[in-house]
Amino acid sequence: IKETFKKTIEFAKQKNVKINITYISAPRYKVQVMDSDFKKADKALQEISEHIVKTAESLGSTAEWQKQS
Repeated sequence: IKETFKKTIEFAKQKNVKINITYISAPRYKVQVMDSDFKKADKALQEISEHIVKTAESLGSTAEWQKQS
């Protein structure tokens, strides 16, 4: 999990997106994307969430994401 989030933070920096990853409880984490433009933030959230899933799978883990309002 730690490696997945490290790679995700690097990915977000490359995209110039500010994110915050918070531990909720095993196995739940909250990913927040901050931007003044809602549409840009929503698109970035989609890309970052897909990146997390792909990275986790490549490292032998599983992940899924669910958007909440």
